[in-house]
Amino acid sequence: MAGRLYDWRRFWCPREGTYSLSDNGFLSDPEAEWGAALNPDARRFDQIAAMPCLVLLGEPGIGKSHELAEAKEAAGIAARESGDQVLSLDLRAYQTDQRLCARLFESDEFKQWAAGTRRLHLFLDSLDEGLIRIGTVAALLEEELGRCPVERLLLRIACRTADWPHSLEAALKRLWGDTDVGVYELLPLRRRDVRAAAEAEGIDPDQFVEAVQQRGAVPLAIKPITLRMLVSLLRSDVALSSRQADLYEQGCRRLCEEPNLRRRETGPESDVSLPIRFAVACQIAAATVFGNRFAIWTDIDEGDVPQEDVTVRQLSGGTEIVDGDRINVTEHAVRETLKTGLFTSRGPHRMGWAHQTYAEFLAAEYLVRNGMTLEQILSLIVHPHDPGQKLVPQLHETAAWIAGMRPEVFQVIMDRDPEVLLRSDVAAAEPDDRRCLVDALLALYAQEKFTRQSLDLQGHYHKLAQPGLADQLRPHVLDKNAHWLVRRVAIDIAGACKVEALVPELVRIALDQTEQTQVRKNAAYAVIRAGDSKAKAELKPLALGQAGADPEDDLKGCGLKAVWPDHMTVEELFLALTPEKRPTYGGSYAWFRIGLRDNLPARLQPADLPPALDWIARGDDHGHDLNELADWIMTTAWEALDQSPDLAGPFAKAALARLRNHRPIAKGSEERPFAQVVQQDAARRCAVLAAVMEAVAPQGETFWLVHTQTPLATDEDVVWLAERVLEAPSERKDAWLSLINWVFNPHKPGHLDAVIGLCKEVMSAISTINH
Repeated sequence: MAGRLYDWRRFWCPREGTYSLSDNGFLSDPEAEWGAALNPDARRFDQIAAMPCLVLLGEPGIGKSHELAEAKEAAGIAARESGDQVLSLDLRAYQTDQRLCARLFESDEFKQWAAGTRRLHLFLDSLDEGLIRIGTVAALLEEELGRCPVERLLLRIACRTADWPHSLEAALKRLWGDTDVGVYELLPLRRRDVRAAAEAEGIDPDQFVEAVQQRGAVPLAIKPITLRMLVSLLRSDVALSSRQADLYEQGCRRLCEEPNLRRRETGPESDVSLPIRFAVACQIAAATVFGNRFAIWTDIDEGDVPQEDVTVRQLSGGTEIVDGDRINVTEHAVRETLKTGLFTSRGPHRMGWAHQTYAEFLAAEYLVRNGMTLEQILSLIVHPHDPGQKLVPQLHETAAWIAGMRPEVFQVIMDRDPEVLLRSDVAAAEPDDRRCLVDALLALYAQEKFTRQSLDLQGHYHKLAQPGLADQLRPHVLDKNAHWLVRRVAIDIAGACKVEALVPELVRIALDQTEQTQVRKNAAYAVIRAGDSKAKAELKPLALGQAGADPEDDLKGCGLKAVWPDHMTVEELFLALTPEKRPTYGGSYAWFRIGLRDNLPARLQPADLPPALDWIARGDDHGHDLNELADWIMTTAWEALDQSPDLAGPFAKAALARLRNHRPIAKGSEERPFAQVVQQDAARRCAVLAAVMEAVAPQGETFWLVHTQTPLATDEDVVWLAERVLEAPSERKDAWLSLINWVFNPHKPGHLDAVIGLCKEVMSAISTINH
């Protein structure tokens, strides 16, 4: 996997901007439906490429050089059309400032550009390595660029975040101006990127993502350097690691390493070894987590250090035990550690944790590796003013890590804040500990001591699996007199842990109309997660709306997810797709519809188009989520009319329903709107129009066949329409005449002749009848 490239689209964020990992820890896709709202600062490179001066930062091994190479290739393609020049240098290839000057500023390409009128795209990669070899490279660039016509220069310079010299940034802003210099950082990976990497490596992407999520390893998966590690581990162990702490230790040590092979082989050997960097990272984590500090200030302290920061000097001066030796934690060691993949920028002169989970794990590791006593640990994580000696809420995640490493801490937290243990590596605990934790959690739910937000912990319920779980949960699951929240949590645990022995009881609860709707919904979800195909098929009455009251369509959504597509025909599916009872409610039915919008087109066969068109013809407001599906169905059916003429009738009914709801028949694409497609195919259009006219109301509705976003009749059709009037049965002639009235233009050649001819034919017919 090392060095392999994947089909990824990466995004950049302004250094002072923010980004969201709300897709269960993955980067929320900026190109998804709600991506722009979740990640408004995220940009593709082509969206920032017009900026004259770009500083491109990132952590070690995150992919900066690859992205810069792609940007250079795109600039080269554009330059061949515009006449611009492109020049690219990898600064790590130069050992002296003389060689660099000779290759760049004294080269023929650069001199020709400087003396001419064209623009130059200058790409400089690996500034951080250039600084190692040529200590004056930043000053050299500042001086030489100051002599250039920067108004014709587009500079793109890549550097590791911690190594970026702010003096050079200030110089660039003096040359270009503040608004023309953009400082961006490369963002972590999206879920789809991680899936693409797994698939490219021959690993089932669903299995991989599920394994990563269950092990709490998403913060490692969203970084290319540790994603490689996870892929390698999965090949040898589906669970990735027996202990979550072991997995994170491997990941954090990997982030402390130098990922660049050439830099390892040819760069100066660091006097701060990997074990020292890891130990210093643990100390920084303890200082920031337990000291409630947001970032590390890397510049000198001139009284402008933010209150929420800790300085490099404050972090240095102590000692740490590394491989049995006591070493001094120097400022140099701290700065070298801040250059690793564990950290990223928080703005000028500030570094912070690349992911908070790294800090929480390493802070716990610090306490354990330094042999803190139970009393010392509790003094750090227990709220000093809470009468029940609850844990400090901000330290719940760190406390969970400690509990997984120290059994005595696990037991104390079990008594005081058992829900915190769900976030720990409880899956590696003894079965008796997991059994006791289940009892403690259900007891607290029964006493209503959990907040509503505590239900979010259900993502950790899978860790509670143990041999006797079915017998432990069954009394709570079946007791209708038990507290409703206890039953729901017990059912959710059964589903998350895939307790097959409880599936028959869960099916009965889901179908029992005397049960509370919410309990039934939880039971149905559990069947989906734990049941086999036969058990899921039994939930079909929910999908068809035949299982009692369902005020928010939650039961329907669960039923549909259980039975589609294995136990439901396409016709049954479209009959079940009724309008949402609460369009603003994001429940199971809403999520099913969203998934259907994205996945159904690939499943539909030509024979499925009639029931799909009948669904549209019902005239329901399909809602925003399924309007795209309806558009796709109409477009696909239109294209199939040549091979399937029988579709004209169902298509016409669906088209008329769309027009009656003041919607276009279909939108088409930006390049080719559906209205244009219709107008360019007169034969198909007339066939559909003939079918529509069999159902249209003579008065009023013919207007919508002409004056709409997708007109079916135009002034080019008057002669054809006149012929149709003569052929139409007497009860439909008024409709055809009304349609002619809307498209008739006396100034258009042929229109008067067609209408006069029609009148003569009508008069002749009347004369014949009279005689």
